Amino acid sequence: MNLTRKNGFTLIEMLLYVGISAFLLISLSLFLSNNLNSRVKNQSILEVENQGRQIMYVITQEIRQSQEIISPNTSETGNELSLISKNDEQILFTLSGNTLEMIIDGGDPINLNNELVAISDLSFLNLTREGTPGIIQINFTLSRFSISEKNEYNYSKEFTTSESLYVSNNQ
Repeated sequence: MNLTRKNGFTLIEMLLYVGISAFLLISLSLFLSNNLNSRVKNQSILEVENQGRQIMYVITQEIRQSQEIISPNTSETGNELSLISKNDEQILFTLSGNTLEMIIDGGDPINLNNELVAISDLSFLNLTREGTPGIIQINFTLSRFSISEKNEYNYSKEFTTSESLYVSNNQ
């Protein structure tokens, strides 16, 4: 009895090997794709959150350091905020397209958000009551949208806060 064994793979072994390899490659590529999409979404959220906090910080600091609210009038809402600073400079916050601008004494506008995000639904409500320093409520929505159709880049958040003018006892 002469049994000879040929080296190599049978057709069934080859199909099994190819099937397992394909399954592993597809699983790995799906995992990496989901990981990349999550990373992109987190970057979009972080961009909106950071810029929203920075915009709120700038506006509230200017309100605190101001001596008078020019507009909006008491109990009114407007899409612009005009203040007189302690240095008698006029400070204006206004929306230009999708960009919030701060203009000091009619100078060049300072953009408070970059081109990656768009600001909308901007409103300033003057909540000042008789005998109190001025109080302003600030509302806006900050959004990041994709130029492509990828949903991972899209994120919006509404920001709201109130701030009052600081009045020292030395005035």
